Amino acid sequence: MKTYLAQTSCLLLFVLAACQSSHELTDAERAKFDARLQALISGRTDIVESDYDVTVAKDGKKLYGIVVRGSSADEIRKLGIAVNSALGEIMTVRCTVEEMKKIAKLPSVKAIEAPPKAELYQNQ
Repeated sequence: MKTYLAQTSCLLLFVLAACQSSHELTDAERAKFDARLQALISGRTDIVESDYDVTVAKDGKKLYGIVVRGSSADEIRKLGIAVNSALGEIMTVRCTVEEMKKIAKLPSVKAIEAPPKAELYQNQ
């Protein structure tokens, strides 16, 4: 009985460790994000929302527009994340910060970038 309890306890600890580490990014995965998104995924509280293409979904979650450079839009779709557009290796996606981290874990993804800010210029 003691052996069974010890084995069950070890199994539960391994499962718990695997679940906790699945949301953490490795250095290689973190390096896929551009500088602006690095601040966002790190959970910093001093970010300025207007620096991002952000909308609020009906359920209240913040969705960020990102550009993903990678070879498989289907892998992103398999995660349950909608791909807005895909042309060659460039995809546009609107997702939460947690979903960005899931995308970064895909081996086919090379880079994740915040889209450039649009500015209005007036001729004088």
